[in-house]
Amino acid sequence: ARTKANDTLNISASVFHLVDSIIEPKNNVSFIGNFTLSAGTSLIMNSVINRTSRFNITSPNFTLTAGSVILSDGAGFASDSGPAFGVAGATLAGSGAGHGGKGMPGESVPNQPYDNPLNPEEAGSGGASESASFLGGRGGGVVFIRSSFSNLSGNISVDGVLPPPEGTKNTGGAGGSINILVGNLTGGGFLTAKGANASSGGMILVQYNFTQIPITNLEVQGDGGAEHGTAAMFDLDDNSLNIRQGWRWVKQASWNYTLLNVSNARTKANDTLNISASVFHLINSTIEGNTNDSFIG
Repeated sequence: ARTKANDTLNISASVFHLVDSIIEPKNNVSFIGNFTLSAGTSLIMNSVINRTSRFNITSPNFTLTAGSVILSDGAGFASDSGPAFGVAGATLAGSGAGHGGKGMPGESVPNQPYDNPLNPEEAGSGGASESASFLGGRGGGVVFIRSSFSNLSGNISVDGVLPPPEGTKNTGGAGGSINILVGNLTGGGFLTAKGANASSGGMILVQYNFTQIPITNLEVQGDGGAEHGTAAMFDLDDNSLNIRQGWRWVKQASWNYTLLNVSNARTKANDTLNISASVFHLINSTIEGNTNDSFIG
């Protein structure tokens, strides 16, 4: 079945099956603003959930089969909006939009990143417009999953999108947020919150007791000279945090973990950074100040 939804969709069921089907907004230019799914058992098989700004799944048993996809690309903030919107340039290209990182500088200085990498919940900001005919791209949306047993063999995407159409000065949208808290997590799906056309990646956090999904399946790339977003997997049983691509050490008393692994990541810190760990790995990575002219005090 091909099904259409208005701005808000709330589904509550003991058992929910979406098989060989699509849930999408009523037309090509609208979005499902808030989609809440609460079910004892949920199965999404060979199906697509498309263009939902905020998708919140609470299901003790949740399965997203291979070939299925949850798409919230470009379902976040519109052009020139959001906490780190792209700033238009007067004669040259504007700055990229931000979220988990800063957008690429243009003629204008990019806005600062926002949201909490330890609990991401914000959509990606929209890119800079060139004119009414050349708008900026939209940011990515938000996906929450709360489950005891979850098989994610399909993909989840909250990428920012390109401007429609591309001019010479407009920029794309920043990646959105994926926030997952599960007991047992299996499957091999990919989770992406990538930025488009000079904009930053978003934020992905996966918390679990057991998982088969490697952290390399998380992607938060920024485009061009934009910063990557933040990507991490947290093992609740072992108190282990694994960071990839990018991270922001938000200000807090200390970072206390049994294992803290930072791999292939460029990370940013505020004035004070306290790390306490039984094992600390910093591999092919950097820890640096938030800006080129700031310091980790």
